[in-house]
Amino acid sequence: MKKILLIIFFSINIILAQTVLWQDNMNGNNSIAGLQARGWIVLNVDGGGSTNAFYQGQPTVFSAFEGPDSGYVAANYLGANNQGLIDQWLISPSLQILAGDTLFFYARRQSTSFSDSINILISDNAGTTTNDFTSLGRFLLSSSWNYFTLSFGSSGTRRFAVEYYMADSSRANFIGLDYFRVLRWSVSLNKTFTFGDITQPSNYRMIGIPGDNNFLISDILTGDQNKDWNVYFDNGEASNYLIQYDGTSTFNIKPGRGFWVLSKNSITYSKTINAVPIQVDNTYSIPLHNGWNIISNPFEKDVSWSDVQQNNGLGSNDVIWSWNGSWSKPSTFSTYSGFYFYNTNNLTSLKIPYPASSSTGKISEQTAYNLNPNSNLKISLVQNGKEVSESFVNFDSKASNSLDSEDYFAPPGDFDEARINLYNQNLPTSYKQLFVESRSAINNGQSFDLHYKNITGENITLKVNGIENFPGDEVYLLDKTLNQFYNLMQQSTFLINPSIKKRNYSLLIGTAEYINSLKTDLMPHEFSLYQNYPNPFNPTTTIRYQVPMKSHVNITIYDILGNEVKTLVNKEEQPGSYEVEFNGQNISSGVYFYRITSGSFTQTKKMLLLK
Repeated sequence: MKKILLIIFFSINIILAQTVLWQDNMNGNNSIAGLQARGWIVLNVDGGGSTNAFYQGQPTVFSAFEGPDSGYVAANYLGANNQGLIDQWLISPSLQILAGDTLFFYARRQSTSFSDSINILISDNAGTTTNDFTSLGRFLLSSSWNYFTLSFGSSGTRRFAVEYYMADSSRANFIGLDYFRVLRWSVSLNKTFTFGDITQPSNYRMIGIPGDNNFLISDILTGDQNKDWNVYFDNGEASNYLIQYDGTSTFNIKPGRGFWVLSKNSITYSKTINAVPIQVDNTYSIPLHNGWNIISNPFEKDVSWSDVQQNNGLGSNDVIWSWNGSWSKPSTFSTYSGFYFYNTNNLTSLKIPYPASSSTGKISEQTAYNLNPNSNLKISLVQNGKEVSESFVNFDSKASNSLDSEDYFAPPGDFDEARINLYNQNLPTSYKQLFVESRSAINNGQSFDLHYKNITGENITLKVNGIENFPGDEVYLLDKTLNQFYNLMQQSTFLINPSIKKRNYSLLIGTAEYINSLKTDLMPHEFSLYQNYPNPFNPTTTIRYQVPMKSHVNITIYDILGNEVKTLVNKEEQPGSYEVEFNGQNISSGVYFYRITSGSFTQTKKMLLLK
């Protein structure tokens, strides 16, 4: 097979241009008069508290209370009356804004004992009474400073408001605010992708573009579809899920959306665009459908995937998968890449938290899985000294024999040239392929189905590691095509011929009685000669046969005139199933026959060589 050198060139230039439209660092005179002089409006709605609703300063008893930007303004309650929840408002100055402009500010509560909270509101008519405002959400404050954001949904003269609910009605208490900013920001992007040979399926890449985009992906592609480029969208269905580019809005580049892309020519995107609007909880939500989604980071900064998991209540096995000719499980939701994400919880959207700072350095890969360190097996494929695919069988008392948090789905393998994955037909989901399959116990025995693929045209090695973890059990690999058993205690590495492009195996582990019962059930009961595959063929094909008893077996190839072409098998075989490869490279196209003889048994089949 011809060796292909794959070169992928990435040129990335990201500039976050922030225009500060308005800012109040709360470092000046933040008395009521000082706030009003700068355009703030203070409302003491319920009349609670024995001092002004807002003030600047650090009471002696709270002298350690400091704002992130040196100063702060506090909503205050000082009283001993049982007045219930304290409701106070701070309304911003009138602001001229555009849709998508974003408010940032910090807030915290003083007390760790009470559930103090804030309500963020907006007025579309720049009104100054409580009736003019619409709530965007109420949020419980932490006893540490946290920053909040909201995006204005429309342009015009606007005000925002922060409404305080102080739950402490028995002693002095306050809530702090600091560092208000309204920003207008854009992202200047300049990225180029260059791919290798477009005849190689492994050269497909999942890509997405950050920012508030909405345009057909074909706008950044050159040449002709199918000849020079191709694009697929994954709709998450159980079958026929890859949708080829058809010019519809499904193929619009949008925030959070990713595609499979392959292009002969370089792909360049260079533009200054608006950043996506961040919501009051500091997130942007990207839409999801059921099943597999190709998602992308909507921000110009990398995001920690653990932060995404935490914001959405995801499990540790709700991971993202990255493709670069083989699969990896990154810990960083990086920009410009597409990632496979399986929507286990059938969410309609995924909240992506805006990161406080950009990540730097090499993006790390997650290597930890929910594996019992002394009770797992690793099945891998190795080609030219490099591991190209892997899967894990695991036993843990916390696991069930159905889908649970100990299992990991394997991403779809449409563009894998070499792949090994587990397959569990009994899963309650429509998707059945697993990267890690965990079960609670071996008991008498367990069987794990494996799907193998190799379309590279080269030899590949299948390896099973971790056999030493199961000294009291029998561990076998079963070739389900040949019903052939391999004792992994004796041999755990297998060189597989490139003519075997797909094959189903089972990994068996259990007692000797369990393994022997399977051998008995699968033992052939009669001689059989199967149709060769592929047929027609050029120049190689595989002939499969089975032998029910210890016998001398002969398999010979004949031409259409009955002349002997080649003897493929002439030896004594033990009971079992076998296959042999025939190479017709040195003979002419035409019809040929192959015949098996063993004792009184004879059977002949026809095959066609087309060159």
